[in-house]
This record gives sequence, structure tokens and C-alpha cells, in this order.
Amino acid sequence: IADVKQLEDELIKYFTVMRKNNGTPYSTSSIRSCLFVLNRFFNSDLSKIKPIDLNDKKIFSDLWAILNGKFRELSELGYGEIKGSDALTLEEVKIILNNSTTSKESPRGLLHRIFFYNAILLDLRGGEHFTLEASNFIKQKNEEGYIVKIYKSKTNQRTADCPGQAETFNIPNLSD
Repeated sequence: IADVKQLEDELIKYFTVMRKNNGTPYSTSSIRSCLFVLNRFFNSDLSKIKPIDLNDKKIFSDLWAILNGKFRELSELGYGEIKGSDALTLEEVKIILNNSTTSKESPRGLLHRIFFYNAILLDLRGGEHFTLEASNFIKQKNEEGYIVKIYKSKTNQRTADCPGQAETFNIPNLSD
């Protein structure tokens, strides 16, 4: 392959007809993975044409038009669905909480335990834990638990005079 246009034409031919050995189409995530692997190869020392960024939709506009159409078609046929993870069972939660990593006996274990509770009860992910403040937790009367107000919307435009919209969660006291 001598130039970028020839590479794009070859990739279009490949992605248009690619199928598994049994004749069924690949899932959209498999095709994306294939594209990432090819991109990595074209930027390695083995490639004679580099640097190439197959993710550049301006340079590879025809390829991405074909891929986007293929992704839409595969999604309509049921090959584009992302397999979600199963929820944790009560037994799995008990195993996690009884593990030494989430022990209440050490500061680090307690931190892991709180992180786990926040993920499960407040639906927090990754960096959202760092935005929590003590003022987000409001103790309910009669020791019934906490009301938690969390500002986690990406479009929540808070200012000094307008705190914005908060998601509110009720957390009962846990007998732990």
C-alpha cells in the first residue's frame, strides 16, 4: 500500500465483507476493536506508512461513512447491543463487605468500604466520589438514616447564588 487513499479503499473493502468463519457478522464492538488494532499496527515500527490515525474522520471520511452505516445496520440486526454487566447478588455484596480489603478495622479498609457503599447506594462512578462533601449528607430525625443531595449532572450549571438541581437519595441506617 503506497498511500493513504489506497489504504482507505482497502479498509473499506475489508470492513464491508468481513464476517466470522460461520458466516455471521461481527458485533460492532468487535469491529471497533479490529479498527483499533489496525490503527496500532499502522503506527508501529512494522508499518511502512506511518503515522496513520484511522480514527481521523476527516482523513478517512469514506471509511467512517461505511463504518457508521455498518454499525447502524448491525445494531438493527441485534449485533450492536453492548452486553451489560449483571448486578451484584446479595451474596456477592456480603462477600465483598466481609473481605479484609473493606474491613472497618483499618482506615484504608474503611475508606474502601465507604467507596463501595457510595458506588452501590448513590450510583457514583470513579471521580464522582471526590466531589462529595459532608454537607451533601443530611441526618434525618429519629436516627432513620440520611438524605443525600448530589450534584452530578454534566449540565448542572451551579453558581454562587444558585446551587443548581440536586439528585436526592434516602439512605436508611444500615445494621452493619
